[in-house]
Amino acid sequence: ISYFDYIQFERERQNPPAPLANTASNINYIYDNNPLTIVHTSVNKILNTCRSERGKVKKKKVKDHTFESLRSNFDINQLLQYEQSYLFKSLGRNVRKCITISINNELRSELEGSKKITQPIDVYVKRKTVVPLPNGIMSYTQFQRTNNYNLLSSVKKKRIQKIISMEKN
Repeated sequence: ISYFDYIQFERERQNPPAPLANTASNINYIYDNNPLTIVHTSVNKILNTCRSERGKVKKKKVKDHTFESLRSNFDINQLLQYEQSYLFKSLGRNVRKCITISINNELRSELEGSKKITQPIDVYVKRKTVVPLPNGIMSYTQFQRTNNYNLLSSVKKKRIQKIISMEKN
């Protein structure tokens, strides 16, 4: 474990996940005010629902669309914070991949739909939702006048148009 991961772990350890309480019917999750814990608990509930059937553990590969419900239950800022937390890193590789796909889909839907852009442009570029600016180009308005822009697909052009409208405001 790197020093940075250790420091982050210690910082997040100060707000540990809520303890579990047993009841006669099932295990109830006690939510605290830490949004990362709430997201993690929801992820575990989804995993438990996927893997259990009639009391038997069912070993089943998690599908890409399994965590789409997180998009409606949490805002994108909470999901991005969760993705950087030690709780997210404690999940299996395939589960992390599926959650990341859901987050990327939410970011794409912000650019393609009528939703407002909530993140800095760097987040979209880092996740390859929007093409990065070439050297010497300072804004997407300037990029629109280049030949590189004309070579893009219509979907990518629409995304850049949305960023241009945000730059103008």
